Amino acid sequence: MRVTHPFHPLAGRRLRRVGEHANVIGRRILCQDAEGHVHAVPIEWTDVTDPDLEQQIGAGRAYVRVGDLLGLAELVARITRP
Repeated sequence: MRVTHPFHPLAGRRLRRVGEHANVIGRRILCQDAEGHVHAVPIEWTDVTDPDLEQQIGAGRAYVRVGDLLGLAELVARITRP
């Protein structure tokens, strides 16, 4: 499998798929790099699923997806609450 998210540190690399798991955050692909390290990558950041519609429509012009930006805003709100 290949990591397709442009900002992921493993972007563009082919990795060996060694498993899959899901939790409240979502589905993750477990993949192993050449050094033997196992990484959990969101399935939508790989070529395991169909390409993201927002990325296809944006044709590389957008730096972030709306869903990712909303998730970041929610995270910042949670960690900055007194």
